[in-house]
Amino acid sequence: MVKGIAVAVTVVGLLGITACNPAAKGHGDAAGSDSGGDDVIIAVAGLSNLHNVPLVVARSLGYYKDEGVNVQLQDLQAGSRALQAMMSGSAQAAASFYDHTLDMQHDGKNVTSWVTLSTSPGAVLVVPPKHAREIDSVKDLKGHPIGVSAPGSAEDQYMAVALNRAGMSEADIGKISIGTGSSAVAALEKGKVYAAWMFEPAFSQFAARNPGTKTIIDTRTAKGMQDLFGSGGYAAETLYSKTEWLDAHGAQAKKVNVAIVRALKWMASHSAKQIASKIPADLKGKDSAAYVRVLHDTLPIFTKDGAMPKNGYKGNVQLLKIAEGYTNLKPKKTFTNDYLPH
Repeated sequence: MVKGIAVAVTVVGLLGITACNPAAKGHGDAAGSDSGGDDVIIAVAGLSNLHNVPLVVARSLGYYKDEGVNVQLQDLQAGSRALQAMMSGSAQAAASFYDHTLDMQHDGKNVTSWVTLSTSPGAVLVVPPKHAREIDSVKDLKGHPIGVSAPGSAEDQYMAVALNRAGMSEADIGKISIGTGSSAVAALEKGKVYAAWMFEPAFSQFAARNPGTKTIIDTRTAKGMQDLFGSGGYAAETLYSKTEWLDAHGAQAKKVNVAIVRALKWMASHSAKQIASKIPADLKGKDSAAYVRVLHDTLPIFTKDGAMPKNGYKGNVQLLKIAEGYTNLKPKKTFTNDYLPH
């Protein structure tokens, strides 16, 4: 079961006016809406997170408009919040990690992923220089506060798995919600946590500003993926919706997917610098050159066609077996490639 729903409800409530109004602006230029026919609000788990670059590129290049679909990207800063917005009906889809569809299946709720953006989480468990000498492994985190974006988020589950593999439990640490991007950086720099899960470009920006930063787990590497997830593929960022909405609005989903797959293919044939030029400044941070370098290193995680890779969900199932104790998941019922362009 996804944890922290009370927190998510509070956040969505605070953002409710924006999330329910297709004409409202969210995070910078990236959250505006294209003029077009069909309205689709996508609740995004961190627009500055590189996993969501294809969504922003599709908008910047006018691909949603080309398909006659009016897409609004709402920045909710955490996967659990994006999930809650979608489940409450304030958004038609969520852009966050595929794991949430499996969580919902376990809870008896029908949620379907309909396009896969990335196949590696790229999450890093980071220790700031202040604590680098005393923290060498997960075991050294005992008794200390650790940052995750929000309760029930993917990082929350990663922490549970990391603790399990170290022979520990969540009772051995304290967890603090620190959001993503700049808010996560601030939490580390202000000493609120001893370690935190981060994604790019926030991690590289933090490490550049704070020499001596240490990583305990790095899923950007093959070893890090193996250490955390074991064997099998991993589906990271996807778009997912209530199955009943998807069944009734398949035409809209297809239009969104045509735009996203166009963006993925465009990205595959352009340089990181060219891609970065399509991202609003407020999503890139102050160091544009560093953003381009990190984006270049991140490009291999993106799918080329939006499809769920063959056996791409095995790592997710293993994750939830350890983190949540789920044993009877049926992943093939939680995704579809039927709404992709052929």
